[in-house]
Amino acid sequence: MKKNHVMNQSMYPVEFTRKFENIQCRTFSVVLLAVLVFFLFSYTVDTISTTFALSDYRRILSCTVSYGLLIIVIAVFAKIEKQELTTQTLGLSLQIPKESKKLVLTFVFLFLITGVGILAFFSYMKFRGIDIHLINPNPFLIPWTEEADWDEKLRTIFFFIIPHSVSVLLFAPFIEEIYFTGLIFPALRNRLGFVLGFTLTAFLFSYHHYSPFLEGQLREFVIIFMSQSLSFFLYQATRSLYPSIVFHFLRNMSVLSLELSAFI
Repeated sequence: MKKNHVMNQSMYPVEFTRKFENIQCRTFSVVLLAVLVFFLFSYTVDTISTTFALSDYRRILSCTVSYGLLIIVIAVFAKIEKQELTTQTLGLSLQIPKESKKLVLTFVFLFLITGVGILAFFSYMKFRGIDIHLINPNPFLIPWTEEADWDEKLRTIFFFIIPHSVSVLLFAPFIEEIYFTGLIFPALRNRLGFVLGFTLTAFLFSYHHYSPFLEGQLREFVIIFMSQSLSFFLYQATRSLYPSIVFHFLRNMSVLSLELSAFI
């Protein structure tokens, strides 16, 4: 009996070490996968932009290929985590628990009202003759400001404005929130704790859009970091992705409205 007791004591440190190493390894795989997404996206967009620099289909290819790759990464991540991709696990179920249903609906309603208010404010500023598009100028819309012919304007509409709008208002809010807020954030939060998991995921999301180490991008990085932090808090409070998705949509809609105001 004494011998068995000694053997059991010696096994605990080994089991604990194995468990700890497994957690660290899987945490590393989560972070590495998230970091690789940034470089994968950047390389893909740069390659498409270089290869199809003079092609009208450049923006369409960038949107479809980039988000197609992200969907594949989501599937790979779910495989690593051994997690089923269901509406319930992703926070997309319409059967919201009673204790958080009112909170979810309240946030969604407030964001929708805020969106209407932003559009009304931008419309008023444009009516007053203020060039609000200069707040966030988009080089692809220069033909509109330079009074290009109608052929050039129609090409801009069909080959840039429409795919860009679909990407910003539909693909980005859903796919990015599913990946970063619904998968990466819970994985790192459960391993590293809320504060560290929250901070690291917000950094990865912000770095996915802007690099704080490049000149001129630090301000945008901080803005994205702070706004996405609210998305994580919304998800943490409601256990639903819908408030985060609507908030993401609201952010992108505001930026897109400024860009498109150049030719309205």
